[in-house]
Amino acid sequence: MAFKLPTDQYQNAVIANNHFDTDGVLSVFACLEPCQASRYAKLCQEGAEAGDFGEWSSDAGIKLDATLEGICAQDCGGNDEQAFEQCLSELPALLQDIEEHGGVKYQKYWESAIEHAQASYDAIQSGRATLTPVDSVPRLVVSREPFALSSPALHRALVEQGMWESTHRILRVIGAPGDDDTGRTTIQFWYEKPGHAWVQKLRDRHVVLSPDDKKMIDILGGLQEATVETEAVWKKGGRSLVSLCESGSIAVSSEVSKNALVDRVLDALIESEKE
Repeated sequence: MAFKLPTDQYQNAVIANNHFDTDGVLSVFACLEPCQASRYAKLCQEGAEAGDFGEWSSDAGIKLDATLEGICAQDCGGNDEQAFEQCLSELPALLQDIEEHGGVKYQKYWESAIEHAQASYDAIQSGRATLTPVDSVPRLVVSREPFALSSPALHRALVEQGMWESTHRILRVIGAPGDDDTGRTTIQFWYEKPGHAWVQKLRDRHVVLSPDDKKMIDILGGLQEATVETEAVWKKGGRSLVSLCESGSIAVSSEVSKNALVDRVLDALIESEKE
């Protein structure tokens, strides 16, 4: 939208944003410096898609998002005002460096994000992590993850497997078998709307409605499982805009009991989504 504004009509406009994030910074930059921003319009879009929607449009997009977030967290201590000022000042050089040199000057900010995305994608490709549609429930996928996969890696894998447009819910089961003699596994459940689904009104993106939060948590809170060694506490929301709910850590005694617990959680979530 910022790239489409008739800039000659807004020479003296005041630009406001009530929070710091990648697409916000890039939108403000596009309004303040339309000529510079338009040279890197594709890169700016890919950065916004990585930041707001958790998409892997390109490595460069992930680098741009991670660098802006890194400047805010590492250099500005999470202070939004300072982060806006520094990022807006840095963006011309940052965009040029990513476009021409792969962002080498800013590697300290994006290196871990790229490594996490690649490791996550490799885990899916190798079969250590799996994405499985639920036959009885259209548009629901179960993601079994040995560690918390990056959102861009989930997006990339769902696209490559032809499931991105048809996936409206992901139940993420995070955890691997333990190393002790009991074979205990500690897992967490994250229930999410994939990628861009938190947005209700974007022209080229499908609408995914949220469930009844209270009903969902009430049903999940009533789960009991004999193999669970620690109580599962469910809460609304979670780490990101696409999070619907998540559990606390749950210890189960074997892979069989883990599978049984996954089935029970699935049944509870399906029940909570019924009208």
